[in-house]
Amino acid sequence: MRQPIWHLTEIIRQVLRVDKDIALQEVYAEIRDRIPLNREQRETTYGAPNFQHSIRSTLSRLVKNGEAIRVKRGIYRKTPDLSSRSIRK
Repeated sequence: MRQPIWHLTEIIRQVLRVDKDIALQEVYAEIRDRIPLNREQRETTYGAPNFQHSIRSTLSRLVKNGEAIRVKRGIYRKTPDLSSRSIRK
């Protein structure tokens, strides 16, 4: 079983922005810079390092939950936080 990357969801939420699209490759680079990855997480499985599979899975879950938008293949953006906006009648 693949070892989880602690706080991955929170870090991806920080990396995503409402006002700017971010490429999947940039997300990978940010995670590599912010989290010390162990040998198992860097190990290649199915043609990609294990940590990249975890990142894609987390992004898919964020999109499904409505926290992120998949703009196009490999490009993501944070969903605007509607709860912080004031609604005028």
